[in-house]
Amino acid sequence: MIDSQPEVTEAEDATSMPDMEGRVEFRDVTFGYDRHRPVLKGVSFEVQPGEMIGLVGHSGAGKTTAINLLCRFYDPDEGEILIGGMPIRQIRLNDLRRHTGIVPQDTFLFAGTIAEDIAYAKPGPTREEILRAAIVANAHEFVPQKPDGYETLLGEKGQGLSVGEQQQLAIARAVLHRPRILILDDATSQVDVETEKPDPGGYRTAR
Repeated sequence: MIDSQPEVTEAEDATSMPDMEGRVEFRDVTFGYDRHRPVLKGVSFEVQPGEMIGLVGHSGAGKTTAINLLCRFYDPDEGEILIGGMPIRQIRLNDLRRHTGIVPQDTFLFAGTIAEDIAYAKPGPTREEILRAAIVANAHEFVPQKPDGYETLLGEKGQGLSVGEQQQLAIARAVLHRPRILILDDATSQVDVETEKPDPGGYRTAR
């Protein structure tokens, strides 16, 4: 597995983007894990910086596939994807993924304190940064109620928390990362309506 060569490779003339504008555009994108059975067919849309959109569809419609393409885990069979007007094939992979934060439906938390689990997204964050990320994710609503607050020890895979609380910590972790593009892949499926309510103002404050 380690010796295998990735199908997606970085272009020799890839452009470094230490800063990135979070404008995303899909232009007539077609893709299938089997080229003869496309999952996405001629998909086009644009997302402006600061805008929040939702991709809705039945299971297997291609929602997660669109995320995989945006993160360049795969390349489209046809069409192109642009970020900040730059085709993602021309962006250095490290830069592309550093500016992208993903919260999956099935989160993974490590054995350690709540604060350490949130801090995993960013080396050496301050306590204030961790707290601010937790507030944006509404995790601060329940963390102080735990026996040791942010120093409460969790078991492997978040043992000691409900599934919804685990998802909120994963969102806090992604917010702490301060990505230009934040993707929630059905990451609020187990949280209440109030927590799920978008709070773009709070996210901008955290950034």
